[in-house]
Amino acid sequence: MARALISFGARSLIYLFAFFPLFYLAYKFHVPDFGGTDYAHYHAMYLSPLDFSAADAPWVLRQIQAVLVNLLYEAGFDYDTDIAFAATGYERGVFFSALTVNYLSVTLTAALLGTYLHRQTRQAELVSWWIPAVMVFNFSILFFAFSGLTEGLSLLMFTAAYLAYRAGLPLIAALIILAAALQRELIPILFVALVFVDLITGGQHKQKSRLLVLASATLSLCAHIALRLSLSNDQYGHQLSPQSLIDALAGFSFGNREFIFQVFLTQNLAIIVLLATVMFMVATRRAPRVDRWLTRDLCVTFGVILFVGIAAAVGNNIGRLLIFCSPVLTIILASIAREWSSVLTAPIHRVPPASGPPA
Repeated sequence: MARALISFGARSLIYLFAFFPLFYLAYKFHVPDFGGTDYAHYHAMYLSPLDFSAADAPWVLRQIQAVLVNLLYEAGFDYDTDIAFAATGYERGVFFSALTVNYLSVTLTAALLGTYLHRQTRQAELVSWWIPAVMVFNFSILFFAFSGLTEGLSLLMFTAAYLAYRAGLPLIAALIILAAALQRELIPILFVALVFVDLITGGQHKQKSRLLVLASATLSLCAHIALRLSLSNDQYGHQLSPQSLIDALAGFSFGNREFIFQVFLTQNLAIIVLLATVMFMVATRRAPRVDRWLTRDLCVTFGVILFVGIAAAVGNNIGRLLIFCSPVLTIILASIAREWSSVLTAPIHRVPPASGPPA
């Protein structure tokens, strides 16, 4: 445990400085109110956390981030300088605090993944250091986690719960998932699907742990829905209507050019994993040995996000939600990189030439 904490702390410190230019770039030039109204809701929440009338649902239910941002803002944590975002009605200090929470969240996400990857082999290697850094250049993370929205902290919570679940720490995973009812409703939905598939395809030796996580995800989702139904300021109340969900699924078409560009072609981390797989197959004439549960988790996560996004009629925002595929994609990429490294460094066994007749 001590070594894991030291590893996590060291990685957090290194990544904190490694990602600082991205944080400063976002603070200096990002305009959070461009292209949508999400930040307007969050800004009101950041100023009045735990006030469920401060913004409309579903935004107002993401209260964990609101509390953390408000704590930083009220503590006077700020860096006053000229920035591109200067819209009337917004506090610059609130934007800085929100961006800081997300910056720290992305840093801790990368550190958690690096520590998990190191724990898999317990060897001194560079893969567990540079692969999480590659993940941070995922389109969804760059554009939505380094912002004033809630994607950074949501990604951290999902990653922590996912790694805890896969590392055999179901209680930690369950507690995080329960808290996610007040941060991002997609997190318990994903865990309901992930654990359900595990129960169907897995053995009997982890059934109690899986049932604990499944129960926490179900309870978290039910609590979120109940709280949302109790609010009168829900702009997207139709998302809770089964008929509306069915209609959205039935009327959806994949032929939309913008949908293809903004949802699929923006998934550069997934494309990198695909290219790494193809290059490995070309070089070795076989597929990389990726654990079956990783492939299954990726398919479930991607499929659920696509299904839920279409049913909820969020349109091109599905590309933003695919940020939750980042942890499993990172682990898969690390697996391929390790195997490729072992292939390249493996000793070459040459057949000695046959000895000729004596002179």
